[in-house]
Amino acid sequence: MSYSVLIVESPEKARAIFSMLGSGWKVFATRGHIRDLPEKQYGITQKDDDFQGKLVLKPHAKEVLQAIRQAITPDTPVYLATDDDFEGERIAHDVAIALKLRDYKRIAFSEISESAILEAIQNPRPLDIAKLNAQKARRLIDRITGYPGSHAIKKDFEQLGLPYDPQGIGRSIAPALKLLCEVEEAKQEFEDNPPEEAKMIRAKYNVDGLEFVGMLSGAYTANMYLEMEEKCNLLSRNKAVVSKVKPNSTHKAPPKPLTTSSYQYGMFYLYGIKPKEAMQIAQTLYNLGFISYPRTDSHRVPQEKAITYMDYILQHFGEEYCHDVTRCYEKDISEGAQNAHPALLPTKVIPTHYPNAIFDFWGKYERFRKLRENDKFLKAYHFIFYRAMIQVQAVLKGWPNT
Repeated sequence: MSYSVLIVESPEKARAIFSMLGSGWKVFATRGHIRDLPEKQYGITQKDDDFQGKLVLKPHAKEVLQAIRQAITPDTPVYLATDDDFEGERIAHDVAIALKLRDYKRIAFSEISESAILEAIQNPRPLDIAKLNAQKARRLIDRITGYPGSHAIKKDFEQLGLPYDPQGIGRSIAPALKLLCEVEEAKQEFEDNPPEEAKMIRAKYNVDGLEFVGMLSGAYTANMYLEMEEKCNLLSRNKAVVSKVKPNSTHKAPPKPLTTSSYQYGMFYLYGIKPKEAMQIAQTLYNLGFISYPRTDSHRVPQEKAITYMDYILQHFGEEYCHDVTRCYEKDISEGAQNAHPALLPTKVIPTHYPNAIFDFWGKYERFRKLRENDKFLKAYHFIFYRAMIQVQAVLKGWPNT
């Protein structure tokens, strides 16, 4: 029997995709990168402005590659379906090199659903050389900035008798550490040379039973005591008059759809879940087909999804709570956003995937059992689902007085 081969990164994702494609396919997982710079060596040679990295196979790669080699022939259609980002492009390239593939198809999708996968299979694209080169440069910068810094920090940890995380630092943590040091130095400077204490004048009022606080503009230091006393006496000798009350109507639109950073912030703010764990949760939900790709800097919501959200709001709340779908940022307005993927969204808005039903749906299938065993998956799904739905809700109206 003939079949096609599809290669992804995660075993979890591979199982989910195979359940959708069926017996005419074999789906393999690379389990992340198969090649990388050596762990215990610098691994970079430099000649003038030319930097070259020495790549070695990772320990698990031989087993992965052997399994794929045994499944393919020169006539087997091979689809490289690693993630549509820098790292995914590098993995696809390395797999093609390691397996000596001459005729392969590069495909990508932003959610694991049967329709998205089949559409990607029908529309393969070339390997994105710009993304590949960007990943190569990023990995080299990681090693160049992190390798010496990690060794220096390790020595400091050893001198203090503290455990050291062997993951070390890289292009992100190195400058963040520098900023922390600068803030700590500024804090120490502030504590050693505190500024002169300043005070403000506030007065409490009661007008027809309504209490409020008034505040004079300006701040007063110790050498301005007489001026401050004079103004306090002036306030106590005179009556305050409320000259005008102005009703001030406000309209508040819902927060934008979730990006990676706003998802991480929300999970920590709402549930105290740290960013690393929040991303592991999102990656699992993505691999099992419940949310779109979780690494995104875009607020974009495809129109076909916005229409399903509108149906949900109409069904559960009514027409008065609906807003036009054009608010859904079909084109991202954030400056500098890559806009490669849509916002972080639920893949399906159907009764079995509604927040009040999803837990029971997970219970029907063995492969979703771990989602029921940890309530953080449910919390994350609720957060992502409702944040998507409010994109088509009417604005919040209020009338505070000023």
